[in-house]
Amino acid sequence: MNGTKGAPLVTVIIPCYNDAEYLPYAVGAVLSQTHRNLEVLIVDDGSTDNTTTVATDLTGADARVRYLCGTHGGPSSARNHGVRSCTGEYLQFLDADDALAPEKLEFQVAYLQDNPDVGIVYNDVRYFSTDDLHARRLALRDLAKHDRGADSWVAALAVQPRPVLEKLLDQNICPVNCPLVRRDVISRVGMWNERLRAMEDWEYWLRCAAAGVVFAYHSDERARALVRARERSLSTNRDLMSRYTVEARISLGPHLSDSRMRLANYVHGRSQSRALGASGHMRRVVRLAVANRCVPVFAEILGLRAFSLLTVTCVWRLWGSVKRILPGSVRHALRRLRRASGLPGNLSNSGSDPDPTDLPPESAQ
Repeated sequence: MNGTKGAPLVTVIIPCYNDAEYLPYAVGAVLSQTHRNLEVLIVDDGSTDNTTTVATDLTGADARVRYLCGTHGGPSSARNHGVRSCTGEYLQFLDADDALAPEKLEFQVAYLQDNPDVGIVYNDVRYFSTDDLHARRLALRDLAKHDRGADSWVAALAVQPRPVLEKLLDQNICPVNCPLVRRDVISRVGMWNERLRAMEDWEYWLRCAAAGVVFAYHSDERARALVRARERSLSTNRDLMSRYTVEARISLGPHLSDSRMRLANYVHGRSQSRALGASGHMRRVVRLAVANRCVPVFAEILGLRAFSLLTVTCVWRLWGSVKRILPGSVRHALRRLRRASGLPGNLSNSGSDPDPTDLPPESAQ
């Protein structure tokens, strides 16, 4: 057992929105950790149930538990509230209806202590629909596959010999409670994206990978993340999840410095947007293109992928020159279109010349 003396402090951030019935189980799983030096932050995301009463009872029972109350802003807002209030060297994010195996933090703290170059260590997941330990099964994300005894999707992805950023661009690599994160990763990458009400953890891991944070998969059956399978959970609403997936890709684009990664992000997002139907598809694709703009994306849009890079680059430069001589009213219209996409005006062009529509009117004459 890892005692408190000399052990690094781990902050466990638990956003809670109307999950009072599950909160004691989640907090109990944290307080039962063999790593004892803990700071547990329950962040009430504007709940309308009896979360306040339950959380207050939990804080009174153990001095390591603190209760933070906020307005309803979504899971990212609640996690950011916790991050701003935490003092731990390592951060564990845990949803209020999930749990952790008893030795998870001890194993992962030891791994990060032994591997200072690793910023995020993550492990395997086990799903459960009951509090009975023996009923828990390894499973894929689809609830229908729970009884098949399938290998964990997290483990299956982890063994693939590809860079973690490439894997993440295809799909998420783990639930939010699998990783343990060094606090300095937050300083390096920034806070959680509060515009996303779903897929926000995937978008955050993507930004971490794009920033060069080193991920490591280190699994032990005694140290798994535990995820409660709930039929009405947000993750089972496929249409909503798909919409937020596209939004996450739009948000991610400016953080990708490699044009190949931007192209992959754009192509994936375009396909996912098309699957959502015609309504709003064109606007989503335009926003994806603006967020991920670079020569390969420009070529993809024009159907020039078979042309030489030199040809594509020449067309790209020609368009830049044309924009510089456009009438002011047209440039203003382009700027309005860009702002309507919800993106800032100083997006990176992956090393290309500044976009004239990003310049003040007098500079783009």
